Amino acid sequence: MRCSEPGPRALVAIHASRGPGRWSFGVETRHAEGSGYCGVMAESIDTLVSEAMHLPPDQRLTLAHRILSSVEPPASSEIDTAWDAEIRERIARYDVGGVKSIPAAEVFAEADRRLRR
Repeated sequence: MRCSEPGPRALVAIHASRGPGRWSFGVETRHAEGSGYCGVMAESIDTLVSEAMHLPPDQRLTLAHRILSSVEPPASSEIDTAWDAEIRERIARYDVGGVKSIPAAEVFAEADRRLRR
């Protein structure tokens, strides 16, 4: 492996759902096949993080967005089509009363509670 090869790519999904009487939260990470990783010294990462923490919040958000965008998989019309179908199905189930909505404040409060454990 050469250092010029791309670093690891990961797909991350965060989800929350509510079943009968309980919440379910999860994070899934999948590494893309064929990704190489040369290794970056921990000190370099610590230095970058330390320097980034001196930036104003809006610039830290911009930096985080750029870094996360750099590891996003390329857009796929097949995936977009599948998501469009999923969204339509979810809306249809909601419209006929097949699912119960949960206020966002309640979802986030439960997520915060579970993350504080």
